Amino acid sequence: MPHVAISGATGHIGGAVAQILSNAEVPARLLVRDPSRAPKLPHTEVMRAQYEYVPECVTALTGIDTVFMVSIVDGSDQLLTHQDFIDAAVKAGVRQVVYLSFVGAAEDSPQPYARTHGATESYLGASGLGVTVVRSNYFAEALLHFHQDGYIRGPAGDGRIAAVARQDVAAAVAAVMMNPTSHVGKTYELTGPEAVDFHGIADIFSHVLGEDCTYVAEIDADAHANRLHYGAPPEVLDAWLSAYVSVRHGTHGHVTGDVEHLTGQLPTSTEDTLSRLQE
Repeated sequence: MPHVAISGATGHIGGAVAQILSNAEVPARLLVRDPSRAPKLPHTEVMRAQYEYVPECVTALTGIDTVFMVSIVDGSDQLLTHQDFIDAAVKAGVRQVVYLSFVGAAEDSPQPYARTHGATESYLGASGLGVTVVRSNYFAEALLHFHQDGYIRGPAGDGRIAAVARQDVAAAVAAVMMNPTSHVGKTYELTGPEAVDFHGIADIFSHVLGEDCTYVAEIDADAHANRLHYGAPPEVLDAWLSAYVSVRHGTHGHVTGDVEHLTGQLPTSTEDTLSRLQE
């Protein structure tokens, strides 16, 4: 019977962690919302586990010592759903949770996403479980979401991002899951090898995509006004802009050696990561 479980096994990170553990012949239970979409991997078993359904999660987690917990998609009930899953882990007798968090996680962060992660970390800390926190910087692959019609526009000033490749995050998490008890009580911050401002990111886009890209640094008021035409609710608009503001404040600009520490490999540069996406 597997003693480790991987949540979000149909997603980018959970799926990659599951693949790495399977390749290493480490038995794992894959927790998914829809078992029909679960990867079919040697040394794995699949169980349905929707975070908001505590009895279902208790069943899926029974017999598990350590679970890798990814966050659910943003939503107003995101924190409550995280708490439900943590409660289920306690009831099932799980000993340790390895939580994929976010650089800058704090309950007083101006960024809603970071606030949720901070509150989840606090709830885990009070749960009585052994906890390992793995905070990821922005995924390098996700930087493409900032690009639109040849421009990156936002109130990020000259702030920098030490973006990290998804494959490096998965490798780091898998390394923790292979020897989880040695990481109890530790927090890791996963970054790429360099911190790049949006001018530099625009240059990378120009090179990788083969088309000119320019960064336009907006002031907060203009950034807000320029996005009103999307018709998004005010709280959603504020959340979009808070990502840029967080970068401007330096939250995402520090580089750590935690990827190399955990995996023994240097992290992948943003340019190399984005170049691979175009292959």
